[in-house]
Amino acid sequence: MVTRSSIVRKVGEVIRKVCNPLVRDFHEIQRLQGYQNLSSFVQVTHERVRSKLLFELDSYNAATGSRYELVVFPIDGRENFFRGISDFTVSVLIKKDGKAFASVVELPMTHTTFYAELSSGAYLEDLGGTMRLKIKNCVAFDITKIVVFLDYMENRLDLVGRRMLGCDSLAACYVASCRGDALLLKVGDVNPELLSLIRLLIAESGGKELRFQDVVLFAHLDLCEKFKQLLGVTQ
Repeated sequence: MVTRSSIVRKVGEVIRKVCNPLVRDFHEIQRLQGYQNLSSFVQVTHERVRSKLLFELDSYNAATGSRYELVVFPIDGRENFFRGISDFTVSVLIKKDGKAFASVVELPMTHTTFYAELSSGAYLEDLGGTMRLKIKNCVAFDITKIVVFLDYMENRLDLVGRRMLGCDSLAACYVASCRGDALLLKVGDVNPELLSLIRLLIAESGGKELRFQDVVLFAHLDLCEKFKQLLGVTQ
């Protein structure tokens, strides 16, 4: 049986609550493509989600005397949302004593929740139930054909299976659930708190992190070792 801390359960409930009107807004945005005031509509939606999340979660902290720090990402993949593309998430990083304690990532359009808790594993919860996430070893594949999610154009590697989702938290969820093999991020382009959320989700799924120059790779240990060889990374 999967057990979650009360704060993770509460964050999940709050996110799902704010996602109902967000889904309605998304469908409205799909119909408004090309309208001049669309960016203003998206901005209002973003701020409404943010304020609702903070109000609900701050109220919970005050009522329970909790001292969790909550970092919210109202719409990660905002450009996708703006364009009527469903690859976006609503995410929250939960910090305890200044360190990442839990990550909750909601995919509003599919009613799917990914969450990870320090030393307790990572999980996927959807209409089919709950399952624990474990990143698998794919090093036996042709490394040039693995599916790598990235947020910038990578020219140092010959990768056929490159994907640019436009939503880093979603890409991390896909790697954690073996829907992709690796996530490649340019550190300077990613919000440090979002990077902490991703790092916890990947680590609790059994994945590893490889740093080289200004780039970080998240993948299975064996795949990280393979990339080390390709890139000549010594550390």
